[in-house]
Amino acid sequence: VFGTDKDHLWLDSDVFVFPTHAEGLPYAVLEAMAAGCATVASSVGAIPDVITDGQDGLLVPAQDVPALAVAFQRLDGDRDLLARLSLAGRQRVAAAYGLDRLALEMGQSYSRLVKP
Repeated sequence: VFGTDKDHLWLDSDVFVFPTHAEGLPYAVLEAMAAGCATVASSVGAIPDVITDGQDGLLVPAQDVPALAVAFQRLDGDRDLLARLSLAGRQRVAAAYGLDRLALEMGQSYSRLVKP
């Protein structure tokens, strides 16, 4: 799914689930959080660098289906938690991965390279 179709899909979703076995830093997790989807993901690779469990998403061990089910039940039973995770995830991505921050860091990197 691409473009506006993907945007509509994010906006129509409350939860994004990414039960991977091995990963680096998946853009799908960042996109979901930026769109305000509460994110449930496996605690592998760089995902725990982005999601703090219970703060801006939920982390589950890789290949742990019962833990995944518990995370679903938790979100289904606590809509306030769902809303808090959605907002916190969006704020986390905006603060740490937003264009303004990336542009600033890129500019600083280039400045260090061109200074004698």
